Amino acid sequence: MTVTKAVKSARILVVIIAHGNSIDWLQPAKVVKNEGKTIISDLFFSDLKKMLTLQMNMAMNFDEITERLLEKPYWVIDFLPMQVPQDARGQFFAVERYYLEEPRLECLSHQFADVLLKLNCYHDLTVSHGTEWVKNPEPETMAAWLNEAMHQGHLCLLINDGDALITASSGNTNLTLYNPSPALLELSRQLASAAGLFLWKP
Repeated sequence: MTVTKAVKSARILVVIIAHGNSIDWLQPAKVVKNEGKTIISDLFFSDLKKMLTLQMNMAMNFDEITERLLEKPYWVIDFLPMQVPQDARGQFFAVERYYLEEPRLECLSHQFADVLLKLNCYHDLTVSHGTEWVKNPEPETMAAWLNEAMHQGHLCLLINDGDALITASSGNTNLTLYNPSPALLELSRQLASAAGLFLWKP
């Protein structure tokens, strides 16, 4: 294998391991010399294959956990203090559209980010981004992914590897919290209130 291909393979490995907050096992000894050419040892590719398989299995497990949690009881973290009755007077849909437009949507995204980042001080958050699951991403990264999902997309955040789940998606003015324990529910209520939001059960 040439240097160029070896470096490319190493980049793939570093990205994967970095998401797990560890690059310790990427050892220079696995890059060896052969007749003046730099190659990657078979041991390196064996480790790489194992790591890729582990990451894929973890992603599949998190996907399965998410599907199960979506069937559990849920609460919402919302800009309104309670559900609007179907026969309510007023103009809920017009107001909702107003908050889904800029600059209000950006402000709402920041409020939700405040809740999630403060929650991350107490609990692990494993966040879906594309086909990957990333445990405790950098605060700036998590806020950016949330903002992206609020504008166009969807985001899932597993709490403590699957005890509970929070989802965010475009076209919605709320976060949804699935399967919270009483302690997590109370903490979420306090964090929502501090951000100018409300937590309630539909």
